[in-house]
This record gives sequence, C-alpha cells and structure tokens, in this order.
Amino acid sequence: MEKSYYKSPIGILEIICENDALISLKLVKNAHKSSNETILIKEIRRQLFEYFSGKRKIFDIKINPQGTKFQKLVWKELQKIQYGKTKSYLEIAAAIGNKNAQRAIGSACNKNNILIVIPCHRVISKNGNLGGFEYGINIKEKLLNLENITKDECKSFDPSIDNNSKILILGSMPGVKSLYEQQYYAHPQNRFWRVMSVICNEPKLYEFDYDLKLKTLLKNNIALWDTIKTCKRDGSLDSDILNETPNDIKGLLKKHPNIKTICLNGNKSYSAFKKYFPELLGKYNCDKMPSTSPANARYSLDKLIEEWHVVFV
Repeated sequence: MEKSYYKSPIGILEIICENDALISLKLVKNAHKSSNETILIKEIRRQLFEYFSGKRKIFDIKINPQGTKFQKLVWKELQKIQYGKTKSYLEIAAAIGNKNAQRAIGSACNKNNILIVIPCHRVISKNGNLGGFEYGINIKEKLLNLENITKDECKSFDPSIDNNSKILILGSMPGVKSLYEQQYYAHPQNRFWRVMSVICNEPKLYEFDYDLKLKTLLKNNIALWDTIKTCKRDGSLDSDILNETPNDIKGLLKKHPNIKTICLNGNKSYSAFKKYFPELLGKYNCDKMPSTSPANARYSLDKLIEEWHVVFV
C-alpha cells in the first residue's frame, strides 16, 4: 500500500494506492509521512493538477473502490455523470433500477472513498438544491463551480480588505499558478510578497502562510483586489486577456471610504482601471506601479522596491 498527499484548492487530499490501483482519495486535515512516490501516485498527482487547473475533464486512472455491492453499483453510475453536469438522487436511483432508493443513494455518495474521480459532488436534489456532501456544502459548491468554468475562463478572487484599509493594490487578473492555489501572487517568481516584506517591515513576509500574509497587509492598512472580474485567457500573460469584465471597484470604495490611495500593479491593471473607471483617477491618489510579475524582467527586485516604497512613505 502506498500513501501520499496532494495540496489542492479545496484542502489536503490523501492518496492511497494498492496493487496498481487508486483505492482512496479523501480530504484530511493534515499531511503525514508519505511513501515513496510511485509512478501511479505521480500520475494521479499530475491528473489532479490538470483537473484543478481546468485542463482535465476525465480521469484516466485505474480505481478499486472499497465498499458493498450496492455502493459499488452506485459509484459506477456516478462515473457516468459528465464533467460540468449534474444528476439528481432520483435520477441515479432510477438508473440502477430502484426509484425508492434515493436515501440509500445519498448514503452511498457519503461513503464514497475516491473523491472527485468518482464524482459524488455532481449529485444534487431534484429541486436544484445541492443536497448533502460528506465534506460540507462549501466544498461541493467549489467543485461544481470549478467544473462550470471553461479551461480559458478566469475569475478573480474576493477582495482582502477591512474597514481600516487605506491603500488598495489592484492587480489585473491572477495568473495560472495563483488561480490554481486560489491565492494572490502565488507564483514563486512573482516579486510582490518580497516587495511587501520591505513595505511592511516584515523581512520574512514572503515565507509566511498565505492567511498570515493577508493579515499582515491588513495590519498595515493595505487591501488587495483585481481590476478584472472575469476574462478569457490561455496562460498567464496579460497580453492574452480577452472578453474582460471589471470588478465593482466603485462599490468597494463606497463601502470602504478610508481608502485614499490606489496602486495599480502593472500596465494591464492601469489600462483596465482607466478604461472602466476614468472618473476615479482624479478622485483618488492613483499610482501606476511597475508590475511585480516575473514577466517584467526590466525591473530588478531592488528597483521594484525603490519605486513601490515611494508610495508607502
């Protein structure tokens, strides 16, 4: 038996394989010591990455779920539900030839020990409600939302802001790595958190856990968001952004009147802001900042810090 762990946008997934088959994939609170990474486990991790990146709709993995004959019958039926689609408990019950088995179907879904690959999250109530889920409705909703987004459609995160925020930093749209991690500026070569380390006088800020990074910015009255709400983009380059729609920046500023300064991280953030909110350019202290993206190779880290620091003095 081989065991490994995968850090996903919905939490830590424990991977257990036996006899060249996946027998368990479930959410756990903590990762423990892993076995040696076998070829199968590496392949599972690769396919999970592709799934959470919106690049994979069908898993090509040998599975051997552990359960009763009835549970295996239900799980086999669940695997027929296509990516981005849902079926009701009643429909699954009818498909296995027992329309009165809806409650048992729900129980079998909760006993599913191969999350995502056996897509129990795609089973909902006949009235359209999400129904139950072993790991909580919020996880079920995240998975369904993920599957309803096409591979090249991007959606920005919620803002990180509180009532004490005075400076709002706006990016354009999170890159592929950030969307995958569901974290602002998650690419290890993006210099944003190293710049903020100096701004916030926290030398190791870039090594902090993500939640602590955000709390540190808020402690320093710094809020984060993006100018673009949704767009089409293949890859991470701003130059590839198409069909963009803006975030409700005016609504955010109205709710947080202490914001006086807006820093626009890069050319695309500035151009989108200028396009959709030209009236705000004269109302707030708006600063077009050099992008912290690794694509902005013209700026060294020291030069970025020098230019960003001026705004925060």
